Amino acid sequence: MALINSATETLCQTLAVELAPVRVNCVSPSFVAPKPARLEDNASQLPLKRLASANEVASAYLWFMANPYATGTISVVDGGARLI
Repeated sequence: MALINSATETLCQTLAVELAPVRVNCVSPSFVAPKPARLEDNASQLPLKRLASANEVASAYLWFMANPYATGTISVVDGGARLI
């Protein structure tokens, strides 16, 4: 998962420069509920102690659509997984 998100983030920043003034942004989510039980168990190790809902990830996309000045920006929606 981290490798895919990393590649997507690099592509986002490169495209934001190359395609300007077209805006390019990226949402970098972690696992979204519901998932297999083993992933649910791992969620207890996250700072927020749960997996994201689809609505929580979707709200990051909606924020980018509502903000006309954001470009080349990565919104990380991972429940704090990068902190641990």
